[in-house]
Amino acid sequence: MKPKQEQIKLQVRLKMYDDIFNNVIIALERLEHFKLSQKSNEIEIKQTASGGDRDYHNNEQINTNKDYYLELELQCLALFRSVADAKKNTEDYSQLIKFFFNDLFSWYGGRHTAIEIDDVDKYFLVLATILNERAENATQVREVIKEYVIEVQDLSEKSDHAKVQAIESGMKALILGHHESQKRMTDIEEEGLQESDNEILTHHIRGDVLQGVKRLFLAMSFSFENKLAIYLFTELIKKHFPEHLHDLLNFSIELKQK
Repeated sequence: MKPKQEQIKLQVRLKMYDDIFNNVIIALERLEHFKLSQKSNEIEIKQTASGGDRDYHNNEQINTNKDYYLELELQCLALFRSVADAKKNTEDYSQLIKFFFNDLFSWYGGRHTAIEIDDVDKYFLVLATILNERAENATQVREVIKEYVIEVQDLSEKSDHAKVQAIESGMKALILGHHESQKRMTDIEEEGLQESDNEILTHHIRGDVLQGVKRLFLAMSFSFENKLAIYLFTELIKKHFPEHLHDLLNFSIELKQK
């Protein structure tokens, strides 16, 4: 296979990984919006993926609290499978994972300071478990969600009407999203190389990376009874973002002095 053909094949795979990660952000933003809508105070917050040209949800459909959690769980399981595939088929695997973490930090950095730490923040532990390959299978991903975030109602526990509604909504978004993803990947194959691989990956920037690191440090420190979450978070920073260790240490000292 010629080098150019290999590069095109790589870009097609990157586009697939990017679409899956973008779906995770959509699910996070939908849960975030739903939780904010349940509160009386109105907080405007930027949406980077939800409502965009790759979001195929019917926003007029009324969903329950459990529906948003179930959707996010399913997207995390898809991310788990894509990470395993990326490790086998991507030369710059570590850079791809670092890009996703950096993107998550900038996304969380845009969560308004008036928003209390909630399940949207806790879900970072699930995503970090997946991206850091701390889970060996889908069952372990579900166990992390159950232990650290919420026990999501299984589809089998829903009423017949709710089953039909959940399946129709989820499948429509999935099929449309898959169709558009395949079309974009076909365009890459037909039109040739993009200027760089980075242009294929989507940025979900809505805040400062360091602000995101600090918010998640708070979430990992005070949201869980055991210290495993903050340990994993600290190890993550050491591994991928050592440039933020000094700032995080100072932030930790400031918290202790308050």
